[in-house]
Formats: sequence, C-alpha cells, structure tokens
Amino acid sequence: MYVRPDWQRRGAGSRLLLAGALGIQAAKRIEIRVLGSSPAAISFYRKHGFAEIDEELTEIFDKIEKPCLVMEVSVDTLKRLTVGS
Repeated sequence: MYVRPDWQRRGAGSRLLLAGALGIQAAKRIEIRVLGSSPAAISFYRKHGFAEIDEELTEIFDKIEKPCLVMEVSVDTLKRLTVGS
C-alpha cells in the first residue's frame, strides 16, 4: 500500500487498513513486506500492531530487488488498533 504524500497523516492509510481487515473472514494473521529504506512506513505499520518477523530481498519491479522487512499482525489486533486510531 502506498499513500500519496498529500494524503499522509490524514487517516487515509488507517482507513485502508481497516477496510482490508474488515473484509477478512478466514485468515487470522496478515503478513506484509515493507521497504527497509522507508522508516515512515515501518513506523506506520508498527503503530497498527505489526511486528517484524524477518528480512528478505523482495522483487518490487521486474528484476529489481530491495531489502524489505517482513511484518505480521493478527487480524483481531489490526481491527482493534485501527478502529481506535
């Protein structure tokens, strides 16, 4: 997920996360990849209960790989924290 800078810090990302979480019926956990070079994104996901569980190289474009953090959160935690934002 990427939120344009002019929409950041206005709740757009939190609302998108909540909409996604509310649509999940069967899964118990959500796993994402976050660019290691994006401290603002890492902070955003931590605020929403995500924790770092691994690091890996991820292909972000055709044949372009970047170091990413693998982050995870329970669906229940995400719903609870996102509703409270």
